[in-house]
Amino acid sequence: MKYFLIVYIFQCAVSLAVLYLPFHVWLRKETCFRTSRMTLLGITVLSFLLPLIDMRWITAWFGHEEWSVLSEMPETSIFYFYANPGHNHSFCIEPEDGNYKYFYLLRIVGIIYLLGAMFCFLNKLINLIRLLRFIPKGCLWIHREDGCLIYCHAHPIPPFSWMNRIVISEEDYQSNGQEILKHEQAHVACKHSWDVLWLSLVEILQWFNPLVWMLSKDMNAIHEFEADQMVLCKGIDKVRYQLLMIRKAISCPHYIFSNHFNQGQVKQRIHMMNTSTSPMRWKYLYLLPLIVACITAYAQKHPAVIRGHVTDENGNAIPMASVLIPHARTGTLTDPKGMYLLYAGKEDTLHVGLQGYGTQSIPLEDYPIYHGTIILNVQLSKK
Repeated sequence: MKYFLIVYIFQCAVSLAVLYLPFHVWLRKETCFRTSRMTLLGITVLSFLLPLIDMRWITAWFGHEEWSVLSEMPETSIFYFYANPGHNHSFCIEPEDGNYKYFYLLRIVGIIYLLGAMFCFLNKLINLIRLLRFIPKGCLWIHREDGCLIYCHAHPIPPFSWMNRIVISEEDYQSNGQEILKHEQAHVACKHSWDVLWLSLVEILQWFNPLVWMLSKDMNAIHEFEADQMVLCKGIDKVRYQLLMIRKAISCPHYIFSNHFNQGQVKQRIHMMNTSTSPMRWKYLYLLPLIVACITAYAQKHPAVIRGHVTDENGNAIPMASVLIPHARTGTLTDPKGMYLLYAGKEDTLHVGLQGYGTQSIPLEDYPIYHGTIILNVQLSKK
């Protein structure tokens, strides 16, 4: 199970790289901000879904005989398939030190991944708690406007928003309240905080992937572009608004979860405001062939669960028997009850053996998979 999760997380990272890199190179400066935002959200969702694609259900949909028959069987049914001793071959496979080192390495990688994910989760949780505690702290007054709660603080702080809450200093409210509030209200109306929460979860699960952090940075920039565009559409003077952005460029430290009026590169935001909207949304169709390519790649060797018992001719359990897939450099040993479990592809061949016993080579393609599992009991004969 640990091996499968490590492979799955790695495939998620690869999927995100394949889908996101073309966007970062060619489309992140496009002025179709809402389309760009939905594209980035879609990329993150697809990066987790594509590795789960199983071509077997696709073939079943088109009436493949093997799968259409199995899909009608009741879920409570359990099928045991016994390997035919006639498959016995003359060679014997023993566990190698290299295989043990490989499994230990996977375990170490898994531990490092979990520690990194836990650290990232705790860091983000602490920042979120700090943000929620800060919003009402030192507040002079609270006012509801257009579905938003406006918290006015006495001390100078950079304006920001979180969910339906907007925080602004008394000084900013009196001098530039209209422009700043419209900007933050745009963040609230577009529900940008939910994007931040989702991307925070993605960052936790793929903390090791630098492309995730690049994607989050691009998303933050798109949030600001989209909010700026909505402010100008409400009749705010462009020149005055841009001068205000320049004045607010140098600000106090902010909270990572919130949306900020002066967040992002001011020069880039001003450039986007002065760029005419591009109607060329067809460029985003680049995702379609890449999605098809990922589906094809992941569906070629979708792992199935292979489990069962290894026994001798008298039905006694054989512990410490090696159950290997040599070409994939994966395998396991049976437990004291002779049970084993591992993941393999339909096209793989399972090799089962132990010193003093015969060895069996079992092509998995000879056995049907039911609900992603083959229960394969193997009987070994003493030499």
